[in-house]
Amino acid sequence: MSVRLCVIGNGAVGSLFAAKALEACFDVTRAVRQPRSVAQQATVKTVTLQNDSTVSLPDTIITPDSPVDILFDLVVIPVKVYQLKEALIQWSHLFTNNTPALLLQNGMGGDEIFRSVLPSVRLYQATTSHGALRQQNAVRHTGSGETLAGPATGQNRNDSADEKVFRILGQAFPPVTRCDNIALALWQKLSVNLVINPLTALHNIRNGQLTEPAYDAVISSLCRETSLVMQACGYKESADVVKNRVLRVAGATAANYSSMHQDAAHGRPLETGAITGYLLQKAAAHHIPVPAHQSLFDALTDRFPA
Repeated sequence: MSVRLCVIGNGAVGSLFAAKALEACFDVTRAVRQPRSVAQQATVKTVTLQNDSTVSLPDTIITPDSPVDILFDLVVIPVKVYQLKEALIQWSHLFTNNTPALLLQNGMGGDEIFRSVLPSVRLYQATTSHGALRQQNAVRHTGSGETLAGPATGQNRNDSADEKVFRILGQAFPPVTRCDNIALALWQKLSVNLVINPLTALHNIRNGQLTEPAYDAVISSLCRETSLVMQACGYKESADVVKNRVLRVAGATAANYSSMHQDAAHGRPLETGAITGYLLQKAAAHHIPVPAHQSLFDALTDRFPA
């Protein structure tokens, strides 16, 4: 029997995941929040991969008013953190027969939101460095990367469930590396997003421009503050390690626009609260001043009010 996946949402990364899973011969259903009368016109139709082959996404779409009689092997949730609670409430009926969930997000705090809505569902979290860009009803895979995934913290061990999920992920969205300390991997991804996302959105630039000397001082300040907060939270990373990671990612994705830049450019809400806002909360809890991040947060919320 074929593996049955459900991908919630209609964004670039979720569409890329769906396309790669289709290439692996999985059954893929997409769940979108628009009414059925709108969904067929609004959803992504095609995904162009890096080898320039095009995958047509299936018309198998469910909306909140659709009857669902499929038992999914995995539900993938690549939605913005600020959209997560509403999505989980809308789609709670998908999680039957011990169906697990995978959160695939840039922002932080999604696991806490998930637990508040679906406390008994087994949860996995992932971070990916694949790049994808949506333009109207099409998505292009703009950069190959890897995905780190692991069971969310605070759950009982379940080797059989884990084995099944990681087998699915390894086939559907390769390459995937299992990471049993997924919290550290998410913090490391956050340390990059804390710099690249807000600065590219605020200055309307591509990622690679952050490697120019004009941005060195502010990046150094941001990375120093990030390091202090990470260390207070139990993750021992120096400012130099954080900065080197940021510059490496900025260089590797030099031609790309960040997700926050794209949200700003298209008038969509930004994930400021789940990225910079999350760091500010952790800094406040540990009484650590982070003036560079606070200044950036204020500039973003002034320029791009919710």
